[in-house]
Amino acid sequence: MKVAKSIQKKIPEIRLLFPQVEALSDYVEKGKEILERLLPEEFLNLSEKEGKRWLSLNLPLIKSNIPSNTPGILPVFFLCSPTQEVKAERALLEVLRRWLIPEKEVNIVGFHNMYFNMNGFNSDLFFLAEVKILIEDGRDLEMIQKHLPLLSNEIALSLTSSKYHQLILDTKALSLDQKSAQIQLYLRRLTERKPGQFNIEIFQEMSTFFALSNSDFRKFRQPKHLTRVVVSHYLMRKRIIHYLSVTPEKRHLEFRFIRSKLYFPFGTKPVLGLSIAVALSDRYETFEESHIAHSVQKFIPDAQVVKGSYYFNRSNHDLIKYIYVELEKKSGAPFTLQETKFLKRDLKEELKKRIERLIPSVFMIRNEEEVMRNILLLSQELKYLSDLPQVMINFEKQESDQLYFTVVVVRVLKKHDPPLKDIFAKGKQNYSFSSDRVQNVGYIRKKNPKEANVFHLAIPKERTILRADSSVNFYLARQKICTLITEALGEVRDYNGGMILKQGELFTQFKRAFSGIALNDQELLENFFFALNPIEAQATSSLRALKTLFELFLEATQKEFFKRESYFRKFSKRKNTMFSVIRTNGHSFEAILNEELGRLENFSKFLVRTQVSYQGTSLQGLIYETTNSLQQKQFQQCIERALHKWVTKIVNQQELRLSFIDLPPSLDPRLGGDEYSSALIKMLYEGLTRISQDSKPSLALAQSIDISSDQKHYVFKLRPSKWSDGTPLTAYDFEYAWKKILSPSFYTPFAYFFFPIKNAKAAKEGTVSLDKLGVKVINDSTLAVELENPTPEFLEQVAHALYSPINHKLDKIHPNWAQSGEEGYVCNGPMKIKRMHPHGGYEFQKNPNYWDKISVKLDRILISKNNSETAIEMFNNDEIDWIGHPMRSWEPYFSKGKEKIISTKSLGTNWCVFNTQRYPFDNLKLRQAFSYALDREELVKKHLKGLQPALSPLPLIHTRIFNKELARGNKKLAVQLFEEALKELGLTRKTFPSIAFCFSDVVRRTTIPEAIVAQWENVLGVAPRIEEYEFHVLFPKILKGDYQLGAIKWKSWINDPLYTLSAFQY
Repeated sequence: MKVAKSIQKKIPEIRLLFPQVEALSDYVEKGKEILERLLPEEFLNLSEKEGKRWLSLNLPLIKSNIPSNTPGILPVFFLCSPTQEVKAERALLEVLRRWLIPEKEVNIVGFHNMYFNMNGFNSDLFFLAEVKILIEDGRDLEMIQKHLPLLSNEIALSLTSSKYHQLILDTKALSLDQKSAQIQLYLRRLTERKPGQFNIEIFQEMSTFFALSNSDFRKFRQPKHLTRVVVSHYLMRKRIIHYLSVTPEKRHLEFRFIRSKLYFPFGTKPVLGLSIAVALSDRYETFEESHIAHSVQKFIPDAQVVKGSYYFNRSNHDLIKYIYVELEKKSGAPFTLQETKFLKRDLKEELKKRIERLIPSVFMIRNEEEVMRNILLLSQELKYLSDLPQVMINFEKQESDQLYFTVVVVRVLKKHDPPLKDIFAKGKQNYSFSSDRVQNVGYIRKKNPKEANVFHLAIPKERTILRADSSVNFYLARQKICTLITEALGEVRDYNGGMILKQGELFTQFKRAFSGIALNDQELLENFFFALNPIEAQATSSLRALKTLFELFLEATQKEFFKRESYFRKFSKRKNTMFSVIRTNGHSFEAILNEELGRLENFSKFLVRTQVSYQGTSLQGLIYETTNSLQQKQFQQCIERALHKWVTKIVNQQELRLSFIDLPPSLDPRLGGDEYSSALIKMLYEGLTRISQDSKPSLALAQSIDISSDQKHYVFKLRPSKWSDGTPLTAYDFEYAWKKILSPSFYTPFAYFFFPIKNAKAAKEGTVSLDKLGVKVINDSTLAVELENPTPEFLEQVAHALYSPINHKLDKIHPNWAQSGEEGYVCNGPMKIKRMHPHGGYEFQKNPNYWDKISVKLDRILISKNNSETAIEMFNNDEIDWIGHPMRSWEPYFSKGKEKIISTKSLGTNWCVFNTQRYPFDNLKLRQAFSYALDREELVKKHLKGLQPALSPLPLIHTRIFNKELARGNKKLAVQLFEEALKELGLTRKTFPSIAFCFSDVVRRTTIPEAIVAQWENVLGVAPRIEEYEFHVLFPKILKGDYQLGAIKWKSWINDPLYTLSAFQY
């Protein structure tokens, strides 16, 4: 108490902003108490000058007292230097209430605040507060403990500007982590240090960056690296806007290099970051990752874009695009200073050249000889004074909003005829006329000249000449040019428009015949017509034939396909014409049909075809005209043969379709470990051994295994094998992978799986060097392993995905290979990655470099991620082939009695675990009371049908411990032990603390948590509070001891009871 009083005297005196009367003494004393909690002893011993400096560097201050149990009250103490613009008490409460637990508002049950001055600090204004927050459960407490230390920057920024305060509230959905807090701190310091160069808008840049960049992008980059990206875009934006205000007609592009490193779990990668700001001319210009890559590769051919590093920001109405991308060398070497200097000098102009138009302008050197030839052709058509003007129209180019045509007009020039430019100048429609040349090319009757005019007409891209997909309908555009010429010159002869006119006329008649379709599905109708082949069929086919074929098309579109091999085909015959429409899944049928048709002699001369893609299927239409009945029969047989071949190919294709409840965050086998990740990674990787069909370990990459007589030394002789990229796999790849997992700097909850290896545990703890690990490479094909003790299950452990090799050369050069997409992913298993779907999911294909590829029957595996409700629907629709383990837990509603269900004895057990190191379950009798209070037999019978009660952490196939009476519990003994425990703990039922019962969301899908709590409440009179966590959150909590009482499902990786019991050893 004396210490408290001595400190109390040193706290600067509080002066309120209004007269201090006796009635406010308690109010002031409360403020002093808050100050006392916030200000450290070092501050109280500083001089006034030093104190001012200390406050300027350390404000805002935020502290809290975390309650030991929940529900409880969390007091938060706060001190800052506010501004006049923002009301500190309102900003503080709003940020705490809406940000402390991002997905919900916290309940504030008490608030004490004060504006004041302090003696010795002139008129500096301070604000202090105590906020009391109700903590409802342990999950809320965990979230608050995580977020509260990060909030001081948010609150400080909120108090500097009302604009930023609103921005914080508006972006509440963004994640709040240590990196974002650190970036905010860097930016706040920057605005304080250089207020003329940086203002509050830089935080808007930061918020945009967090909103648009994905979590993986931020995950592998340090806060300073990310800060530099935000700052570079902010500065370039200011510069580009300035340049545009001065010279808007010019192309403006700015770029900056950022040398940095990416940090991955198993290494770092040097990269050259490139920030770009470019002002595009209009919405039809594009500038993407590929354009940047090609620009850099012109100067450094070995350069490439780091997979997943491309970030851009461009608002809908802003023509300035901001890009960040990272560059690396394929060799893994860093960029030299000379290379960077070279790029700084020459890259800007190259980047500008690479900007692409979505509708590129056609660049052609006009063939003057061809123009003259056309003029002569047209002039020869004029023989009499009464002849119509001869016109030739050619498409020239298109731009973002204009179409350009070159027109040649040769006319008989009469005495009072005005120049064409004057005639077109009087036109009322929207177009532009540009004269190229006017010349005489001869005379009629040696009196009236033949005048040749070459000019350009440009028309806007109006909706009337666009198709449904916004592409230009060339026929309509050319027709409009003809109309303009006719309006200007009167009747003319369209010299090169005969076929086009016929095409247009037939298409108009065709559309009129299906006017309803033209309105509702114009794209289908147009695609059908303009895909007619040979192209002259679009002008010469009979309307009746096209109508017949399109009616068959419409009938085909109404069919639903439920299987991959499903198809629709229909034939029709009218006099000498055969019609056929075939609709198939996918587009593989076309190649087979072409092959079959190609075998018939002179067939193509009488065949008209069209092909349309429709809702993921392919529609083939054929018209075959012949009077020969044999040929008609051959035509039909040809199509039937093609369909039979296609169905056979589809049915015989070895494809497996799987749906997982969750997909691993990484396909690096060192980062997996759970059941779902391991099942997937084993498709891509193979270790020294594998589990055979009889559930025993067998040889895989190990060609032979020699085991010493003491069962502690293993020598693995590797068979010749390759990585999926064709490079040889060696024993070094195993040693490298295992040592990376056992590195002290790499956290994994599964390190214990390697602890049978000599010195593995000590190496992981950092007490011995990894060089002393009992793993040695004898040569490229020989690996020696020494164990701490004989471990009979070791060969079974080695079959697990965690023991997979890693291409050590690739990992050293490109530690991000597992995040680099299918191109950079290297594996050694029976399958390899063909495609990674951006929405989540994979397509695997057979690995041609797999050592045992002859035994692999599957051609590909399709993998998706779905919840169990969607998965069973997919299974019933024949969209996946397998449901249940190991892709997801088995649910009772999966079975309808018709499917083939395979059941095996489980190696899993549902555990209720007590934290014996944490009050109150450090009391043995209390744990026993909770255990005896449970009637396991009733729980299983009512809530876990198909399972059996457990009385041991071992699965039933590993233990004979089972007592039916014990499985029913012992209520009388439970009550007795509970009373004795209360006495030892000095508690009563009324004073018994609130207990949190934690479980994973997998368990939560059943009613078992509520049933367990109900039994405890019924027998003991206490009801622990149920708290649900995602498994990846709960598992580390239990490993760290951050729980009181939990429920977890344990499934042994190894079919050996000693392995399960060893989990308690480590």
